[in-house]
Amino acid sequence: MLSKIANKITEFFINKKIIEEDEKDTYEYCFEVFLATALNLVIVITIGFIFKQFISTLIFCVFFMLLRGCTGGISCKNAYSLLI
Repeated sequence: MLSKIANKITEFFINKKIIEEDEKDTYEYCFEVFLATALNLVIVITIGFIFKQFISTLIFCVFFMLLRGCTGGISCKNAYSLLI
């Protein structure tokens, strides 16, 4: 599902002549990773809000993202791997 949404976003930008056709695969992957990361973040923050741990969850998310950025980030074949 995320790959279909990423494909549609990429096609939109190609049609608007914002990105080049030959960079389609790169942009699709980037949009897919962005959507998966955003979805994960929304889910984690929602769960934190439900359990009345919003501040703790927010602090965890900030430090987790900083740690992920410093240690090399994400590397996977598709965004589905990010949701597991």
